[in-house]
Amino acid sequence: MVFKNRLKIRIVFYVVLVIVILMIYERKMTAYNESLSEVNHLKLRYIKVKDRYFKYSVYEHGEVKTIADMLAQGCNGNDFCEINNDFNYVMKLPYKESQIDRDPSAVINQHGGDCDEKAYLLISLLRQHGHKSILIFTKEHAFVAINVRIDGAIEKPFSYLSVRGEKYYYAETAADGSYVGWFNNITLDQFDAVYDTLLKKEIPLDEVTFSQSK
Repeated sequence: MVFKNRLKIRIVFYVVLVIVILMIYERKMTAYNESLSEVNHLKLRYIKVKDRYFKYSVYEHGEVKTIADMLAQGCNGNDFCEINNDFNYVMKLPYKESQIDRDPSAVINQHGGDCDEKAYLLISLLRQHGHKSILIFTKEHAFVAINVRIDGAIEKPFSYLSVRGEKYYYAETAADGSYVGWFNNITLDQFDAVYDTLLKKEIPLDEVTFSQSK
C-alpha cells in the first residue's frame, strides 16, 4: 500500500514537472518568436545599400490588394491600364511631410505622405498584380520607375531607365503634373542607389542607362 502511494506521488510529481517544463518552453518560444518578428520587421523597414540605410516599407502580400483590385476594374488585364490607375491613385494623395515613418496603410488612412512613403505605396499596389518596379534613391529624394513593356501606351515625352534589357519608366509621385514616364529632372549622376524591389537587392549603377523620347 505504501509502495502504491509512493508510486502515485511520483507519477503526479513527474506529470507536474513535465507541465511546468512545457510552460517554460512555451514562454521562451513565444519570446523568441516575438524577438524574431521584431528583427524581421526591422529588416523590412530598412535596407542597407552601400554604406547607407534607407527606409523601406513595402507590403509584400495582400494588405492593399482590395484597393489594387478596385483600381484594376475595367482594365481587362491590360498591364498599362492597371499601372496607370495605381499611379494616378497615389498621385491624388497630397504630399505631406511627417516626423514619423508611415507605412502604406498610414499613407492611405492619413490621405498623404512624403516622397518615399508614396513611392512605397505605389510599389505595394503594383506588386499585387505582378508589375515590376525599381526604387531610385538620391541624397534627399526617392522615386519609382516601373517596368512597362509597350512604349506606345505612354504619354510623350517620356524618360526611362534600361536595366538588363528591360525598360523602367519614371513614375514620380511627389510632383504636380507628373505622369508615368514624366521626367523629374533627376539624372543618373544624381542617383545614390537603385534597388530592385522584387529581387530585394541593389542594382549596380553601371548596369543602368538613362534614355528620353524625342
